[in-house]
Amino acid sequence: MYKKLVLIILFLLIIGLLPVHAERTYFFQCGDRTLWEPVEETYIEGQQEKELGPIRVSRGIGIGWFKAGNAVEILEPVDFGEGIISMSAKVAAQYPEDHFETNMPDARFEIRIDSHDGPIIAYVKPIGTTSWEIMEDAEVEITEEGKNVKGEHTIFIVNRIGTPEEYLEGTIKGSSNFNELEIVTDAEEPTPKPTPEPTETPTKAPTQSPTPSKTPIPDKSNNYSYVIFIIIGAAVVLGAVVAVLLIRKRGK
Repeated sequence: MYKKLVLIILFLLIIGLLPVHAERTYFFQCGDRTLWEPVEETYIEGQQEKELGPIRVSRGIGIGWFKAGNAVEILEPVDFGEGIISMSAKVAAQYPEDHFETNMPDARFEIRIDSHDGPIIAYVKPIGTTSWEIMEDAEVEITEEGKNVKGEHTIFIVNRIGTPEEYLEGTIKGSSNFNELEIVTDAEEPTPKPTPEPTETPTKAPTQSPTPSKTPIPDKSNNYSYVIFIIIGAAVVLGAVVAVLLIRKRGK
């Protein structure tokens, strides 16, 4: 019993000591034309005029008319942090599933960093999906360069399905759309910035006009009492005077 308890405690301690890896996912749905730009310097003369023009979105789900030797730049930088955790991709090609393996074994897309001729961090091998509108998972091989990539970089996708010369000569044996790329890196997710709350403009309370003070009305009742008091006092005095005069008169 005690041995099991000790083992459990050791197991928990080991888990607690193991480093916790950050994880950040980048997902590029290439049917969104705002995510990427063709690298025009990879075009060769006459290549873009053939077969309906330059690289563009196909069926609303991926990069189409993606010609051999051409490249596109993913416009959002990728923070690899301490490295790549995983990478996956989806493609679409109107051929049987084994078409490229049988007829074009060297066909691939190159995932490069920093420029269209920068270091290759991965290869994406196209497969036949029987329709341009059906996309399926492609095989992704991360290179030694990719296993050691760190920090922030720009992604470039280069088409190496045949050569530009084969494309112009009409001897190329196939092509593929590039539909999705997902990269999971050992980088911290950015901390979302808090949305500032709108500051309310204080509403001024209406200024109240001061209530005019009432002019005090004199209390006339007091005046009346005073007058009555004077009259009574005067009457008493007058009565006393009359009484004194009468008494004097009788005495004479």
